[in-house]
Amino acid sequence: DQGILHYGEDLLQRLDENNVKIIHLVRKNKLLQYVSKDSNNKDKGVEGHNPHPTTEAEAAQLRTVTVDGKVKKIIKFLREKAGETKAATDLLDAHYGPGGYLSLYYEDLDQDNQGEMSRIFNFLGVEDEKVQSEYTKIHEGQRTREYFAEEDRDEVEAAIRESRFEYMLQPDPPSYLGW
Repeated sequence: DQGILHYGEDLLQRLDENNVKIIHLVRKNKLLQYVSKDSNNKDKGVEGHNPHPTTEAEAAQLRTVTVDGKVKKIIKFLREKAGETKAATDLLDAHYGPGGYLSLYYEDLDQDNQGEMSRIFNFLGVEDEKVQSEYTKIHEGQRTREYFAEEDRDEVEAAIRESRFEYMLQPDPPSYLGW
């Protein structure tokens, strides 16, 4: 979203001139986007930091990191990211039309990697190919509340339940367990 919003129509014109196809990767659950961003910033202080671990040992090092539970900061982030995604989507729709670019959700890519990669290959007009990530999941099977320090969990949950982002606490089986 950031590049599209920062450069706007100028960027889209330059991409058109070079026949670049647009794939708009979006995170449905902005709360998990916050968790990812904040924990990745904190992970940098972990010895042997690798934000994309390829071994169980690397992933285990990162599992102990908890994220900032400051409610105002979280709600502000959720509002900003939801607004940015809407603004970027509106700009892409206005420029290309709803079918002129590929919208892809991070969670769908995580859930059905090969199916989503097939969509990407089809959109790009190239032969479908089997792909497999070498990355190891850091927080597989973890509930969102477990990312936050124990003393912050109830306050964060209450604030989100009272906001328009309450749906982000709900499970989205099978990959997301909910709050």
